[in-house]
Amino acid sequence: EIRVEYKNDRPLEFEIGDNELMITENVKFVVSLFAGDRSDNGVKIYLPKTAYRDISIYTGTGSVSVGNISCKKLSAVTETGDITVESMRYLSSVTTTSGRISANIDKIVQDTSFLNRDGDIDLVLPSESSVAVDFKTTDGECKTDLISGHISGSYLYAFNGGKRRIDVTAEHGTFTFKERT
Repeated sequence: EIRVEYKNDRPLEFEIGDNELMITENVKFVVSLFAGDRSDNGVKIYLPKTAYRDISIYTGTGSVSVGNISCKKLSAVTETGDITVESMRYLSSVTTTSGRISANIDKIVQDTSFLNRDGDIDLVLPSESSVAVDFKTTDGECKTDLISGHISGSYLYAFNGGKRRIDVTAEHGTFTFKERT
């Protein structure tokens, strides 16, 4: 059973299609998911506890929060808003144009990517994980307690053999990563 909670000034349309739930305000605007402290309006979707193949979340304005889910691939995209992912253990593509990305990674999955055009990215990695972090930036910086000193510019960081690569792009922001203690 899928449960949806929402508060909105306008009526919402819910359409369930072939493995898809689409929520819209009208033909021109898509509802802001998890609007959080920026608005009293928002939508929360609770999925049954099961394994999913792909989960895709797209919103124009509003923050996205992903809890403890089981899937093979997650795609979360917002133009303006924060994205928070807890217990990440699946292939992911997380993108925002303006906002903050925060992810608590339980398992490093090859080719996971994070893109933020104008904002910060904070990642918590499993301790002692074998990871290569391919960091790209225009004028941002990288902060980590895993390497001593100040780091600016694009760089490939490898830890514990660097077996699985993740891509991180913070064009105009700070990328911070640390190991879980």
